[in-house]
Amino acid sequence: MPQLKDLINHARTFKTMRHLASCAALVFLGTLAPFYINATSLPEAVELGLQHNLALKVEQKILLEANDAIGIDRAPLLPSLYGHANTTWNDDEYFYNGEPNNRAQYNSHGYGLSFRQALIDFGHYYRYRQAKLSFSIAEMRYQQVEQETIATTAMLYFDYLKMSADIENHQMELNSSIAREKHMARNIELGNKAKNDIYEVIAQKESIRTRLRQGQTERAIVLDELINHIQFPITPSFDIKTKAKLAPLDNYEQKQVRETALKFNNALLISQRNVKLSRQVLKQDRAAFYPTLDVTAQYQHSDSNNYDINIPYETGESHSTKVALNLRLPLLDGGRDYYRYQQSKTAIERFELSHEQTLMSTTQDVNTAMLNLNNLADNINSYRRILQANQAAYRGIQRAYELGTRTITDVLTAENRVFRSQRDFQNARYDYVNEAIQLEKLSGTLSLDSIYAIQPLMVAVTSRPHPLNNPLSVPANTENGVANED
Repeated sequence: MPQLKDLINHARTFKTMRHLASCAALVFLGTLAPFYINATSLPEAVELGLQHNLALKVEQKILLEANDAIGIDRAPLLPSLYGHANTTWNDDEYFYNGEPNNRAQYNSHGYGLSFRQALIDFGHYYRYRQAKLSFSIAEMRYQQVEQETIATTAMLYFDYLKMSADIENHQMELNSSIAREKHMARNIELGNKAKNDIYEVIAQKESIRTRLRQGQTERAIVLDELINHIQFPITPSFDIKTKAKLAPLDNYEQKQVRETALKFNNALLISQRNVKLSRQVLKQDRAAFYPTLDVTAQYQHSDSNNYDINIPYETGESHSTKVALNLRLPLLDGGRDYYRYQQSKTAIERFELSHEQTLMSTTQDVNTAMLNLNNLADNINSYRRILQANQAAYRGIQRAYELGTRTITDVLTAENRVFRSQRDFQNARYDYVNEAIQLEKLSGTLSLDSIYAIQPLMVAVTSRPHPLNNPLSVPANTENGVANED
């Protein structure tokens, strides 16, 4: 899709400038209430989520800890050198028979160096390899949480837009119902209509009002969840274009998605690494039965300051140098190492089964997401045609009612169908985009570039046309049941 690639490259070109401008505004507006925060585009919302999401920050700290763990477990394989010094005050008294006691008070001191280098130590070596594998798993978990942050932010963004569209639809329906009630009351006063007709209008009006309040409550909850997720107050301000192409995936594209998911799905990659890690743990536990070999060297200098001054060659000073080759061979430990080894073997089988389960669930999730996506793509075009048909039916019933051949019940039912089909059409479009984001997350390829590729399909939020006054036309140039953009 050359057009999509051009959009992505274009987005990347201006990404830095747009991000810097956004950050500058955020520094100024950071302490203000949500009411004063400027409207936010989808990429801006996702970038804020990547900057402030607490779960992502936790994973960053875990990643740093895993990196430090590599250095900790590598240290026993490297040379170690220690220096030491001591000073001691001594007060000695010797007792003699028939002679004066001999008392000596002196200060002795010394210093030295100790060196150690492991030559053969499979336990520490495998522990070091295990730390490196743990770090790679931490990296994958960070990528997984990063993609979940992107997906959740974007899906909450579209959920907010979806509920805003529902609220606007309910509001238009309520306004229409209120106007109809006033018109009906006027006709009743003039004696043109029966008094009983107004009760159906009132019942419909209150029902719409109830749905409107419920929608406003749900939208407030979604917005609060979005703000809590990205840890920053925003207002979604870009909506999907009416003529945006939302097409199904063909067989080749579905095959590509499956292959990509098997290569890059984060949950699948983590389960694979967990199997490798369990095998590394088994090697480490097996190393408990192996001998270890290390070399040590020590230099010690001491000065006792307690020597016979009558002996001219006495100084009280001495030093020693020792070099040792140490071999340790485990013989018996009560069976602890044996049972730990058996436990690790069982853990490998458990992780292999878990990987197989993850593989099957990933495949199923991808297939389900593609089926849902294609179904939504087909439904969008069907809902468009249903809306067009209901609009035409409403206009005909309205004229028939004015001529006295239809009842107010017929008009209210037809009007309800128009607004309901309008909501179905709008909801299917938002659900399609959310399903596409979910599918890309399952494929393991969701990134900020993916969000910038969606932005050209969006436009600044404006009021929608009234479905009763503005019939929705279905483009004549359709292919495979999908409307093409004019």
